[in-house]
Amino acid sequence: MNTFQTIEASDLHRVSGGNALHSVGEGVGFGAGVAVTAGLGLVPGWNSQVPGAPAGFQKRHESVVGLQVTSFSNGLSAGPLKDFTSGVGAGATAAPGWSFRHGI
Repeated sequence: MNTFQTIEASDLHRVSGGNALHSVGEGVGFGAGVAVTAGLGLVPGWNSQVPGAPAGFQKRHESVVGLQVTSFSNGLSAGPLKDFTSGVGAGATAAPGWSFRHGI
């Protein structure tokens, strides 16, 4: 009985949760996302309440750029650039929601 299954190197990040470049990219994306979300708090147009969202959830708390970066990353071939940009996308997608939950 064979208990091992072969996996392609390009699919390894799906099993292991990423690699160092992905982790660095996620930190960069998250930090930039929190900073941008906080900065948008100074712009009146970005402080409007989102209809149907919890009280205090403003337009600036919606994930937009992170999703676009992730979409771009999905079109890249496997490799370091894809690892990094997928991390940036994940971090930037998580940042606005985190900012809302922490009152930023």
